[in-house]
Amino acid sequence: VKADELGNITVTLSDGAKGTVKKDIEFSCLKVADIVAGEYVLLDEYSSLDLDLNDIKNASDLEEISVKIADVASYGETLKTDANGKLTFDELEVGVYLIEATDIESNEKYDEVTPLLVSIPTFDEDKGQMKYDLNVIPKHEERKTPTPEKPSKGSPSTDAPSYSMYYFGGAAGVLVLLVVVNKVWKTKGKKA
Repeated sequence: VKADELGNITVTLSDGAKGTVKKDIEFSCLKVADIVAGEYVLLDEYSSLDLDLNDIKNASDLEEISVKIADVASYGETLKTDANGKLTFDELEVGVYLIEATDIESNEKYDEVTPLLVSIPTFDEDKGQMKYDLNVIPKHEERKTPTPEKPSKGSPSTDAPSYSMYYFGGAAGVLVLLVVVNKVWKTKGKKA
């Protein structure tokens, strides 16, 4: 690894869900780790996360760690994609970078993008050498549409029987009975 060599990360968005566009989607590129003696070392501001970038075994581990770092990281340099969904962060020092969409929650032009970690350099197995100019296609998935609100358990249903009629009917019956009993009582009291 040549510590003084600079690299580039080109982000290319693949087609999103129907109706989405790839233009003007903003991404951040933030250095989160150094490469020291062939090992990845998180920068001090991320050391409390207790993550080991050297122990990543598969894509799922990488995605999980990327999301954990993105949850606490601020944004770095930001750029927007061109009409083809491309942008390039250039002249990057050797290290590990967090690439994430910045305003994707409020910007519904494209799918939800998963943050990703990219190392400069990366070993190119085909060429058998270190690669400093990288191309990445971020993982993305269609936005989840908000589900309609369900009525709460206590809300009245229009087809449920109404017991208020029975209540008021019963109360009226008791009232009539009391009036009749009272009338009869008074009548008996006058005769005696």
